[in-house]
This record gives sequence, structure tokens and C-alpha cells, in this order.
Amino acid sequence: AKGEGLSGKGEGLGGKGEEDAEQRTEDGGQRTEDGMGGAKGEGLSGKGEGLSGKGKGLRDVAGGQVKEREEVPAREKPVGGDPVGRAQPVLVLLLPGSRRREVRMHLPAMLEAAEIISRQALVRLRLVLPNEALVELARPWAINMPGLEIRAGGLADSLAESGLAIAASGTVTMECAFFRVPTVVIYRTSWSTYELGKRIIRVKYLAMPNLLANESVYPELIQHGAVAEAIASRATDLLHDPLLRAAVQAKLSKVIASLGPPGASQRAAQAVLDHLGTKRGFLRIPLTFSNQPST
Repeated sequence: AKGEGLSGKGEGLGGKGEEDAEQRTEDGGQRTEDGMGGAKGEGLSGKGEGLSGKGKGLRDVAGGQVKEREEVPAREKPVGGDPVGRAQPVLVLLLPGSRRREVRMHLPAMLEAAEIISRQALVRLRLVLPNEALVELARPWAINMPGLEIRAGGLADSLAESGLAIAASGTVTMECAFFRVPTVVIYRTSWSTYELGKRIIRVKYLAMPNLLANESVYPELIQHGAVAEAIASRATDLLHDPLLRAAVQAKLSKVIASLGPPGASQRAAQAVLDHLGTKRGFLRIPLTFSNQPST
């Protein structure tokens, strides 16, 4: 259960090999993350490397993932405010995870919650998955919800225009935090994994933004608590209460600020070289980086 707690890596007790095999089959040998799902350093997250190295790397991810937008310090939408009071419907993202098992565990409850939310607020619903294989897996559930938009990839673009997310615990919660999107975090896993996890995990929270803030910035609904009614209740609270939204976004700004500046990969590489030089008696080796392609 390294670094994952009750979330994805806990499946290693019985399901990890199966999941990895499924993922290799779906993705041709490579797992397409798109910032989704169970992340290293997300559950236990007690290791400093998990919180600092992985978290700060969010500022450096490219290719349509998390992008630093210096011209928009927080987000493109006003902090706080009551989205339900606007003439336009609010975009609500459903982010069930990046593994087949996570999608199976989370999507039915998310869709049921989304149906409840749509009866109580003016919303648009969008399901975002990291690849087409998972879109096809999700389609039999999603087909019964008229008006639900389904996308493969493009998470950063969706987060930039969303007003709320319902997300499985994983690195995606940090991406939601980066875009200051109020989020309801859920996680469900097998009975055996959950029961074992309860006995060995000693952290207050699963979501990384909550761990970094050391408080419940994002509401967490785990295992038996992750039912549609509870998810919808927390989500509608965030949709209707402008003061609650503003408080959440202010705390998210502090969490993101705590991650430090861009350049995590360079700092990590330099730290490795410095460590090797100290161990072997070498002088410090400065790193240089170039954007030019190698020849």
C-alpha cells in the first residue's frame, strides 16, 4: 500500500497485477495518466518526497495537462461567487479515476449524484477520462444520462472552465486545487483493501490538498460514505454557498503557493548530482538545461 493508503495502490493486495495487465492491454504497454486517479504520495503521503517532489512537478507538466498561466494568478473565474445564481449553467466535472477498477467503483455513484444535483441546480455535466478505452468502459453507465458530455483527455481545459468537480482521490485532486476548483473527493475500493487499510494508515486525510493544508479543504467521502446522496449534498453546498466557495478557493491558493516555483525536475536532478558528488567526494556538478532538441 505504498504511498496510496485506501486509494489505488492498496489494490496491490490482490488487484494490482490484474489492473496493470488491464492497463497494458488498453494502452499498448503505457498507462495514460492525464493527471487522473490514484497517485503516488496520495494516500499515506507521509513521505516528504511524495508531497514535495510530485506536487511541485504539477507546475511543470506540459502537453495539455496542468499549465502555469501566469497571466491568471488564480483562475479565469471570480473567486467565490454563487455559480447557481448565474444565467449560464455551471460545468460540473465527473472524474472517476484512471484505472478500470476505479471507474467501475466510482462512476455509478457519481452519475447518481449528478442526477440529484441536476434537479437542484442549473448545471452542465461532463465526464472526463484519460483515454478512449476508459470512455468505452464508461459508456454503458453514461448512456442512461441524457445531456452528459464525455471527453477523453483535455482535463486542464475542462478544469479551467468548471465550477465544481467530483473526483476520485488521486493526483487529480491537486490539479483541481491548481485551478481552484471546489471539489468533492470520494474513494471506494474492495472490502479487504479497505479493512486492511483502516488498520495500518495513520493520516487524517486522503486527498493531497487536505494533507498539505492539514485540514479538510475538500470534503472526503470514503468507502461506505461515498454514496450518491452524500456526494450530492456536499456538492450542492459548494454550488449554493458563495462564502463556502470563497473560503475553499482561498485555502487552495495557499496550498498551491506552498508548492514553490516551477522547475521541480531541474531541482530534483541537481539534488541527485549533489548527493552523488558528496558521497563520492566529487565537486558539485552544475546542471544546464536547453530547450533545443538534441542532435
